[in-house]
Amino acid sequence: MDTKTYLEESARTMNSNIYLGNVKTETLHGIIGVATEAGELLGAAKKALFYGRPIDLDNVREEIGDILWYLAAIIRAEGWTFEELMEENIAKLKIRYPKQFTTKDAFERKDKRGTLQMEGHMINKIKKKCETEILWAQKHIDSMKEDPGFFKFLMSCWLDMHKEILELIEILKGRR
Repeated sequence: MDTKTYLEESARTMNSNIYLGNVKTETLHGIIGVATEAGELLGAAKKALFYGRPIDLDNVREEIGDILWYLAAIIRAEGWTFEELMEENIAKLKIRYPKQFTTKDAFERKDKRGTLQMEGHMINKIKKKCETEILWAQKHIDSMKEDPGFFKFLMSCWLDMHKEILELIEILKGRR
């Protein structure tokens, strides 16, 4: 294949649409920033592994700080907290590795198979989301009446939540 043909063939699968309404600017900035800084962190490991240089811990520390900044941007934009993300992560890891890390558990990925423990965690997460959305709606009810875009945004949040509930129901159905 020549380069001209490749460019033509690859272009047919390119999606040039940008759906900015589907993601908050701050969230997108944070996601791209995390990936960029993670690449820089990986560069420090590459230099140590392949070039025999001592790892530059000052640089590693700086890149981790930059990653935290971008994570904070995402967390703030989405209305999450570091604490709830840390709790969710540890709950997942306790399911995946009940006692400690083992290669066997890493391959089995119990948290991805719909265990009862994970389902309980999902139920609590959805319940918390519902409570948050209700409080948010109560706080902004007057704005919703005046701004149809605001109402549309709220409805998309409720739709996402209901999709998660339906997903959980399907998991529970599979257990019968």
